[in-house]
Amino acid sequence: ALLAYPSLDEGYGLPLAEAFEAGVPVVASAIAPLRELGGDAVLYVDPLAVDAIADAVAQVWTDPVAAGALVAAGHGRARHLGWDTVGRAYRALYREVAQRPCGVTR
Repeated sequence: ALLAYPSLDEGYGLPLAEAFEAGVPVVASAIAPLRELGGDAVLYVDPLAVDAIADAVAQVWTDPVAAGALVAAGHGRARHLGWDTVGRAYRALYREVAQRPCGVTR
């Protein structure tokens, strides 16, 4: 019914791109990479404010007009992004992960 993505650290925002393509409204962190990717197609929240996240999810969950506006904007963003762009992002992510020593995360 929606994607809640309160990420603290994000390089590209592939889950957002996937949600846009799938027609799912998005609530996500108000961090720079997600704002750049999501534009006006996301309801942004402070990723450290649990009550704000809950309120935003409840708003999208209970307000079909708000959810529909996010979905429509997300479809527009998906057309702008294109899956070639998403594919390049996945490739870059896989290369980054493959270069890390086993068991080491950021």
